[in-house]
Amino acid sequence: MGMSADIESGLYDQATVRLRYGEEEALNAVLSESTDGEALLFNNAHNVVKDLLRVETFLFGFTPFNSNPTSATFDVRGLAGAPHNVTELCPLQ
Repeated sequence: MGMSADIESGLYDQATVRLRYGEEEALNAVLSESTDGEALLFNNAHNVVKDLLRVETFLFGFTPFNSNPTSATFDVRGLAGAPHNVTELCPLQ
């Protein structure tokens, strides 16, 4: 989304985000911040990939630094059949 996450008290190089897989209840997750502060990284990428493969939409929300919360919804239909299938690039365990 082109913006750094808000700094949270008690979290060092981490940020809380909101996730929703399909129509399931939204949940909070704590992601690690990249060393340049421009990306948030899942610690459990294999589980995220498994979850993305079973739904049609994915919502990702976070609070940018010095701003209001924001979110984006992604259409993830067809992810399993994409060129360079995501499961080949990130093998599921």
